[in-house]
Amino acid sequence: MEQPKPAERPLRPGVVSRVIRKGAPEPTDVDWMALTPEQRIDAVWTLTKACMAWNSEGGDEPRLQRSVVHIKRKGR
Repeated sequence: MEQPKPAERPLRPGVVSRVIRKGAPEPTDVDWMALTPEQRIDAVWTLTKACMAWNSEGGDEPRLQRSVVHIKRKGR
């Protein structure tokens, strides 16, 4: 079996990269559009966690921020 040439072999399996020349139309991203909304949200969440890891020392995921508020009605 013949080995693919280095230029033909992907650097990272599963990762797609494209070169878009100045003035050329951007190709449609059929891979991203084929995903379900749940898969897209999962992909964005993975990127969000990676960005947060670069910008903070803690490895914890952000939690839903809750504020405690007490409302008093007049006359009660």
